[in-house]
Amino acid sequence: EAGEKAGGFTSLNQSFFSRLAQKAPGMTRSQDAMNTVLNHLRSGVYAKEAQKLWDQGDRIVEHYAALARVINHGTGFGSWRAPDIVKGINAFFSPRYLSSRVQLFTDPFIEFARGNNAAGRLASKNLVSFVATNVAILELLNQTGMIEVSWNPLDSDFGKAKIGNQRIDPWAGT
Repeated sequence: EAGEKAGGFTSLNQSFFSRLAQKAPGMTRSQDAMNTVLNHLRSGVYAKEAQKLWDQGDRIVEHYAALARVINHGTGFGSWRAPDIVKGINAFFSPRYLSSRVQLFTDPFIEFARGNNAAGRLASKNLVSFVATNVAILELLNQTGMIEVSWNPLDSDFGKAKIGNQRIDPWAGT
């Protein structure tokens, strides 16, 4: 797979549905194009943040690895693989994406606790952006009447868009 040749940076989760979708005409080229764009964006963010670290005189390799981890988690590529979680769990969903959403919430705490301040700041920025964007979009659509949103944390539909009987969870299950 193209993603695996790139060191696993963008490899697809090989679930039943992703294998089925890959058989659609033109899908492989479309997928490769999207992977190229995402890799370019990720590498650009990494280069900018790594340059800041270098300019500050930080030469600790783990700090650079932490930056890469945080960027991966922020872009939907979690550190946990399906075999690391439970065998066969990736049959119907993407466990790496799901794990990235959990890690998006935990990264600021973990990186600051490890002393990786640059990675901790980037992870905090990712988390605030993720939450603020989702809240803004949900509330904007709620105010226009296009969707209903419950902001009651005791409600099972908390933070979800509701259109009739259909619910949309922009938080990816987190």
